[in-house]
Amino acid sequence: MSESLFFSTTLWFSILRGLQITILLTVLSMAFGLILGTALALVRVYGSALASSVAATYIFVFRGIPLLILLYFLYYGAPQISFLRTGLLWDVLFSSAFGTCILAFSLNNAAYLAEAVRGGILTVKKGQIEAGFAIGLTTRKVISRITLPIAMRNCLSQIGNE
Repeated sequence: MSESLFFSTTLWFSILRGLQITILLTVLSMAFGLILGTALALVRVYGSALASSVAATYIFVFRGIPLLILLYFLYYGAPQISFLRTGLLWDVLFSSAFGTCILAFSLNNAAYLAEAVRGGILTVKKGQIEAGFAIGLTTRKVISRITLPIAMRNCLSQIGNE
């Protein structure tokens, strides 16, 4: 009986369909999580005291919430809020399980990746940043052309582990 199940084409097509959804979910949630996580890390390092504390609170909360609880809250709890059922968020995210999963995984990944990127930013040597200012770059250009590329290279192994 189990041998016929192993050679069943229906089983393998179902597994391939699940693999396709898993890969798509992973790639999308990592991309959105990396974008949000990088923004959170930049706010945490370079932002004002208030913005930095808001980013730190987000990171603390979303790293502390188990992912399954976050999924339950977003899938079952968030649609109970009436203005979410009538807005654009309902059509894009909350009306499908896939959209809700991407949102939950992205929020969770962003918190973990923000700490990885923040660690990478903190490893950039002060002399490299000062050299950027010495050649006349603005703060924004120093961050985008010097700090972030070096930080991403330094935290690439942590991002890969995530």
